[in-house]
Amino acid sequence: MTHDERVYHHMYETNEGIAEHAERIASLEELVRDVWHLFTEHGAVHPCDLPVVDAVRDRMRELEVGYE
Repeated sequence: MTHDERVYHHMYETNEGIAEHAERIASLEELVRDVWHLFTEHGAVHPCDLPVVDAVRDRMRELEVGYE
């Protein structure tokens, strides 16, 4: 599913209210932070070994998902 298809699905097909959307967003932010911590703090991979780490960090910052 493309990004636009996902947006359409969540806006028009799920029949979720604002509270459900907010809950989903908060849960996804928590998931992103957990995955970030797995990579950076628990040694799954060292951030210096990933050329995309800066891009991921920038994207998290853009989406206002804290990573620190």
